[in-house]
Amino acid sequence: EVTADVLGAVADSFNLTINSLREIVSQVKQAATSVNGAAQQNESFARSLSADAMKQSDEVSQLLDSIQVMTNSIQDVATNSRQAESVAQRASQVAVEGGQAVDRTVMGILAIREKVAETTRQVKRLAESSQEISKIVALISQISSRTNLLALNASIEAARAGEAGKGFAIVADEVRQLADRAAKASKEIEQLVMQIQSETSLVMTAMEEGTQQVIEGTRLAEQAKENLEEIIQVNQTIDRLMRDITAATVQQTDTSREVSQVMQNTALNASETSREAARVAASLQELVSIARDLQTSVGKFRIGDETRAAL
Repeated sequence: EVTADVLGAVADSFNLTINSLREIVSQVKQAATSVNGAAQQNESFARSLSADAMKQSDEVSQLLDSIQVMTNSIQDVATNSRQAESVAQRASQVAVEGGQAVDRTVMGILAIREKVAETTRQVKRLAESSQEISKIVALISQISSRTNLLALNASIEAARAGEAGKGFAIVADEVRQLADRAAKASKEIEQLVMQIQSETSLVMTAMEEGTQQVIEGTRLAEQAKENLEEIIQVNQTIDRLMRDITAATVQQTDTSREVSQVMQNTALNASETSREAARVAASLQELVSIARDLQTSVGKFRIGDETRAAL
């Protein structure tokens, strides 16, 4: 026989169990609601992260294309710089060879100048000698004139002496003829000397003009040498700048390759992050679905005060 005390104890135990179940169901509902909210929020964040990662991957890919174009341009610049460096070195070598040729030309011109100067001095000495000859010829001409006059006077005196002066007249006539020949030779020598002096004067003028031309040629050659030296300096500067540019472009090429490698790794990481975020979003979506199912299942529990009162 079940007594009232036993039924009361059973009812109390059942009520206690109902209260415990109600608390558990309430906690499960709250947990399911929290999980659902958190899962929805995390799913939205994961989808946003996946979209951002995909966008970042696309942007990195575009940046990689730009870096590749820049790398190609830098490589072209490096190639052109090497060619320009080679041309500058060749130009410097040509300028140096030209400078050496100008040096040889200047030395040749200076040698010609010295020869012209020596010839000028010799012509001057010839002119001076011809002037001395002219003086001597003039003196001979004067002596011939006087001798001729003396021979004429001697002939007159011999004629006055008659037969006694006949031999003397013959000598005087020979002396006069000799004086005439000497005078004639003196005139011929004088004409030759005058011709020599005239030609010497022309030679002197030509020598002076030649000397001036040699001096001008020397000046032009020295100026050309100075210009070549400036060209050499400019080419050396260009050569040095080309080497610096080449070194810089090579370094930039290496740097751009390193940056490209880093960006490729970044793109891979971004793509992987996007895939992982998509997988997380899918998992969270599944979790949201499970949480909703759990909420629906928990919502079916109806453990209220009326159940406890009925007991």
